[in-house]
Amino acid sequence: MGLIKVKNVHKIFKTPQKSKFFGLIKQDYKVVEALKNISFEVPEGQIIGYIGRNGSGKSTTIKLLTGIMQPSKGQIIIDGLDPYKHRKQLNFNIGTVFGQRTQLWWDLPLIDSLILLKDIYNINSHDFQKKLKKYNEVLQLDQILHKPVRFLSLGQRMKGDLAAALLHSPKILYLDEPTIGLDIETKELIREFILEINKENNVTVILTTHDVSDINQLCERIIFIDEGKIYFDDSMNKLKEKFGSNQIISLKADSQIQIPTQISNRVNIQLESEYEVICHFDESLITSSEILFSFIQAKNVITDFRISAYDPESLIKNLYRSSLEEVKNVTYR
Repeated sequence: MGLIKVKNVHKIFKTPQKSKFFGLIKQDYKVVEALKNISFEVPEGQIIGYIGRNGSGKSTTIKLLTGIMQPSKGQIIIDGLDPYKHRKQLNFNIGTVFGQRTQLWWDLPLIDSLILLKDIYNINSHDFQKKLKKYNEVLQLDQILHKPVRFLSLGQRMKGDLAAALLHSPKILYLDEPTIGLDIETKELIREFILEINKENNVTVILTTHDVSDINQLCERIIFIDEGKIYFDDSMNKLKEKFGSNQIISLKADSQIQIPTQISNRVNIQLESEYEVICHFDESLITSSEILFSFIQAKNVITDFRISAYDPESLIKNLYRSSLEEVKNVTYR
């Protein structure tokens, strides 16, 4: 059974357009379909990477899941409830962290914000002190608890926001760019904390991010959305099988590069420019020497080439850069 169920959801926005006749005739509207018939389910305890380009529909989806907006068509059920109709009730079962916004009170010390949230969520004093002690240990809150939020650094505020989002023991945690702008050490601390609360408390995590390291270290499943449609929904392993490789060779030519067709079924070839390609390949299927020789046979004069090991960032780049037709061919869950 899915803790989160999204079925055939559409979201349409109507934006009023300026009238040439100053409202003397019927108002014109521009219709934008932000989400186009998306469906997915998330079981309890899973960490999902919900990724896509800017404007792809990620933020709209999160707003629907948290009950901020209502879908134009389709159905969303969160823990057995409609999030829009039962938003107040569901707030006790969800936590949210938005990297560029805060739920903390700006002029209050962090501890006062946490105490206010304790009262809002009816958390008893014993549980509150227990959680506070735990978050102090893991997130290193001691030095910032009595500072007003306005004086906290971005990384310190993010730690405070995470503590606030989890204070009431939610079943679901929505994270929107939780590590944006943070230093490497703070990013690692936050990732470890997310994995820990997921393992210990079986918290379901929906993560939207552009940070490849977040995706690689946290997510067991990836949903890729583009232009309001879901084109990939499967495990990280399936993503690696489809768009991954363990070697990369980049080639430059002295004129427009010609692509050899005989290796296209064994090599993922990306055209970087008129004169350069990047080839992703599995060395158990083909060697770098074979690829290089194939390009030379295709009458290319190769002026430079580099071979490197595969990295997670290239995996996500492959997914983003692939044509929609290629992405559509991936078998969904």
